Amino acid sequence: MLLEKCKFLAHRNLFKRVWICSRKSSQIPLRDIQKALALCHVKADLDEVECILANLIYRSYIRGYLSHGKRMLVLSKKDPFPTAAVVK
Repeated sequence: MLLEKCKFLAHRNLFKRVWICSRKSSQIPLRDIQKALALCHVKADLDEVECILANLIYRSYIRGYLSHGKRMLVLSKKDPFPTAAVVK
């Protein structure tokens, strides 16, 4: 169980870095996140990326929502990545 929680935190931290690289834009294309995962040697199609993000949003690791039609992650303007101490 601890290993699964670490996996979620690793994904959250990677996606936070993607957000920082995108100049803290509130909308991030899923392709950018897919490319970041590919750089970490994780092959995932866009549906898998969307599933990972949906789980992170559900567990409150990320504040925002997924726009399925536009293939975008839309982040909250205020604190989109809460600290690890705050999440469940």
